Amino acid sequence: MYQFQDLAIHLSEHKCWVLLTPPVQTILHNYRQLGPFDHEAGGILLGYRRGEMDFEVILATEPTPNDKRGMFSFFRSSWHHQDVARQQWMKSGGTVDYLGDWHTHPEDHPTPSSTDRREWDKLRRNSPRPLIFIIVGKVDIYLEGPNKKGHRFLLYNSI
Repeated sequence: MYQFQDLAIHLSEHKCWVLLTPPVQTILHNYRQLGPFDHEAGGILLGYRRGEMDFEVILATEPTPNDKRGMFSFFRSSWHHQDVARQQWMKSGGTVDYLGDWHTHPEDHPTPSSTDRREWDKLRRNSPRPLIFIIVGKVDIYLEGPNKKGHRFLLYNSI
């Protein structure tokens, strides 16, 4: 198994950095939809805010049996993911925060759907702080920062 290292992504248009820790990269990698009948997966991103526009993602929640997973859709059952967020927030003394969402798409180079855009816009309107969003594809990952511009990157070259 590949050994992930901290991955820092600079989003120059956003003037921010996103750091994905190895445990987060492993979860994203493991849920790629590589098989023809694999269902979408997703969860929330938790971690630290380093200033207003820098994100250190230390935890990505994993799908649960209560989430609704289809080949082309994922609907998160909020109670489990919120419970994990609340536990992490309390354990950290209020320093671990909700940073955004992640989910998979069954395509090599994922692009947000109109449903993704609507959901993300709703989350942004309801959040007092900037958020990030990740879509995991078969080959690369789409990362959207606070100003709604997306970037693609590989977790590692041998995917």
